[in-house]
Amino acid sequence: MNKTGQIDLLPTQGALQIGEAGNSWASYYRALSEASRGAVARGPALSAATGPVRAPRNPPAAGAVETSSPAPVVRTPASAPLPLYRYTGEWNYPSVGAQFHGTQPVSVELAVREENGQAKGTMVVRFQVPPGGVVDPSMRFTFEGPFQQSRNQSFPLLTSTGAKGTVELTPTTVFNMLQVAYKIETNPPRQGDFLVVKK
Repeated sequence: MNKTGQIDLLPTQGALQIGEAGNSWASYYRALSEASRGAVARGPALSAATGPVRAPRNPPAAGAVETSSPAPVVRTPASAPLPLYRYTGEWNYPSVGAQFHGTQPVSVELAVREENGQAKGTMVVRFQVPPGGVVDPSMRFTFEGPFQQSRNQSFPLLTSTGAKGTVELTPTTVFNMLQVAYKIETNPPRQGDFLVVKK
């Protein structure tokens, strides 16, 4: 109240600080939410005042000394890899809704595991080959190599007959589905791709 007995409607400094802190927290969580959805691709998020959005400090209690420790800037890495469980596990060729390019698989058994950041995998494929076809109706290979900071994971492979090549694993937009593309250095080269689902 002021001297005339009326309530003073002007906000106090503490109320202003609380209001500013609330606005800062709202901006911070909005930027954090956008970053988690991939809306912020590179660099710090910018606020309306064209500055980096930082986690606001709590307003100091009465009589407390405010410290000047800056809060971390919200950033999203330029190429954030997906969790490793999108690549690892046991996978097979679906009996319904199968998709492929190249020689049609009849069955696929793919197993991928992770050891100290390294992928280790085996794959056995049986193909639908017409009678008298020149393509081997089955293929077996192993592969290994480090996981990379990218969505597509490519590894060198070695077939059971000693041929070399590459295999690429790419998660699809469906959570339990993986695209497998292979290329084997034979004469002529053998390549194709198909989708597998997690067991």
